[in-house]
Amino acid sequence: MDGEGETSALRDTLLKSYSVQESANGGDKDAEENGTSSQSGARFARAGDEVDLVSHGRDSEEEGKRKRAKWDNKVQFVLTLVGYAVGLGNIWRFSYLVNRNGGGSFLIPYFVMLFLIGIPLFYLELSLGQSLKLGPVRLWQKATPALGGIGIAMTMVSIYISLYYNIIVAWSLFYLVNSFRAVLPWSLCFGHVLTGNFTEDEINLLNASISPTAVNACLSNPTRYFWYNEALQASDTISNAGVFNWQMFLAVTGAWILVYVCLFRGVESSGKAVYITATFPFVILVILFFRAVTLEGAGAGLRYLFIPRDENCFSAQCGANTLFSPRTWLEAATQIFFSLGLAQGALISLSTYTDEKMKAVRQSIFVGLVNAFTSVIVAIVVYAVLGFQATQEGADLIKVFSARGPGLSFIAFSQAILTIPVSPLWAVLFYLMFFLLGLGSQFGSLEVIITVVYDNEKIQKIRKEITVGIICLAMLAASIIFVFGSGAYLVQLVDQSAATLPLLYIAFFEVIAISWVYGVRPYFENIRNNGNTQVPEWKIQFWNFIWKYISPILMIIIFISSVILLIINPFKYDVYRNFSENRTDYPTWATFLMVFVIGSILIIIPTYLAGMLLLDVQARRDAIKWFKSFCIGVRNKIYDMMYFFIWLFTCQFLRRKVKSLITVRS
Repeated sequence: MDGEGETSALRDTLLKSYSVQESANGGDKDAEENGTSSQSGARFARAGDEVDLVSHGRDSEEEGKRKRAKWDNKVQFVLTLVGYAVGLGNIWRFSYLVNRNGGGSFLIPYFVMLFLIGIPLFYLELSLGQSLKLGPVRLWQKATPALGGIGIAMTMVSIYISLYYNIIVAWSLFYLVNSFRAVLPWSLCFGHVLTGNFTEDEINLLNASISPTAVNACLSNPTRYFWYNEALQASDTISNAGVFNWQMFLAVTGAWILVYVCLFRGVESSGKAVYITATFPFVILVILFFRAVTLEGAGAGLRYLFIPRDENCFSAQCGANTLFSPRTWLEAATQIFFSLGLAQGALISLSTYTDEKMKAVRQSIFVGLVNAFTSVIVAIVVYAVLGFQATQEGADLIKVFSARGPGLSFIAFSQAILTIPVSPLWAVLFYLMFFLLGLGSQFGSLEVIITVVYDNEKIQKIRKEITVGIICLAMLAASIIFVFGSGAYLVQLVDQSAATLPLLYIAFFEVIAISWVYGVRPYFENIRNNGNTQVPEWKIQFWNFIWKYISPILMIIIFISSVILLIINPFKYDVYRNFSENRTDYPTWATFLMVFVIGSILIIIPTYLAGMLLLDVQARRDAIKWFKSFCIGVRNKIYDMMYFFIWLFTCQFLRRKVKSLITVRS
């Protein structure tokens, strides 16, 4: 299928003439030549499905005019992608991982994984949604019917992430509202301004009405006390639900109302909202950047950020052993998945509203680089401010940078803000940026659910405002479990369960479905046919190599290594007990809950595949044909390798013989 000299009409005729028998006959030949199944009928699809995948792009274009809106322009789409990719993880997760993995040592594997896994998968998902104009569930059922469970698994991940992610958005909204005060509340201890010189009578009065332990805890670290006792009203363990936090419930309700207002009319409303939610955070970030790097002590924090070092060592002489640590590479890859939002279905859903002629690869590279450099700039701001705090307090850098997770933003950074003149202004700017970044990412996650629901023809008869309202209301009701005292611990549990191993697992099957089951060359032929754009041969070969070999191999290594590390060091959670933070093991029931969350995602794809093979006779036949074609391809690759080594050995043998003859004659 070179297709270079074929006319568009001839390509359509050839593509639409595919059938299972023709593909099976051509599959053996292709497998013999290329060692792949790209032409075989074993795409686990019926004859009609083969035609549907090719022609659906054109059919869906007509249906899209009736059923789907479109972005007003490319700027809206790119801003939506940027708003989705650049989120809260760029603030607290990236900064923490840089500190945990040796500063500058972490940046090298981070950018390597960005180009080998992040951008290729980003492009794959964008081009899929752009071509087929379907949500993730129907798209994968159409593309590779036997692997249709990929779309369902994506939707499950998006549901889990949407539930807890909007809680973090609500936390930032709570802090944003409390920042509009002359005196920031996390600088107070029981209504008193913390000046460091409380009189003995004041302390005795506080001790008489409040626990002395609580007084000492607040005096030693008011920001941490405010976070756990005022904002979260945290319980002492995940097993203790604690009190119902009505303040946080109002914040969560407000967050879901804002999400609904921005999404209730689909891209028509969210496309307008991203002009603010995706751009204003960068304006604030630039302001914070120039203020942070001019603070006293900022240089110490930046050296701590960029100098490669061993973990918990602030010296260039410590070495850069973390660069060669497997954990550093594993966490760099997982951060790429988490930050870019891969394998969650959001990129597919968002790209269904685009024009078929959009250059998806350009958008992928642009958004991937913007996301990566935003993470670095945010890290510069965070480390510069914390370096300033360490200088002001005369504290050890390692102690200042010990915060992890959301605590980096709501404890360490809020404490650092107190040391900056006119601190309420900087608090408003920082938490407004934090809130808008979280809101932009939440749009993408919820859009997956909306798109999947709205792909149902019966649902399409209902006004979209009502459908989105019901979805948001249901998500709000499910989010209530996170506003109790144990809510922050449950957020950690769901985050560690749904946003780690399942993303790698789903992404692996994504690239396998397209590169090994459907075939990269037919896939690009569909893109060319739908968009009437030529795809150069070198691009097909390049993406074939990346999707078929590089990305899957890396993901297998990362997944297996992650499982091994998880067995050796099981997940733990940060708990606030006796006015101090502790990292402890999950109780048995919570461990089972984590297994359930992970298992409920992982089991979908093999279960769906088994169901198709058991219940669909044609699917079994196609699977057998695909397996035969695959085996023929593997056999031929082995033969090619054998011929290559025989040729190499022969050349080496002849070279030595010729050299020996020359030596003898001389």
